[in-house]
Amino acid sequence: MIPFPHQLELADAVVGKLREHGLAYLAAEERTGKTLAAILACEQLGIKTVLVVTKKKAVPDWVSTLASYPV
Repeated sequence: MIPFPHQLELADAVVGKLREHGLAYLAAEERTGKTLAAILACEQLGIKTVLVVTKKKAVPDWVSTLASYPV
């Protein structure tokens, strides 16, 4: 899985917000790359546990992305 440039930029922005405020909130249109950006940000910071608040129909996409992401 190769992230798009905008996902890498978003991940860096999330890392900055987490370092500054201790939390980050991602809100954007569907299919914009939030899931992978969140995973990349967590990876950069070594975070192992995340609370994801999303629509029920988005859960399979999270599961699929996490399953295909190299650990």
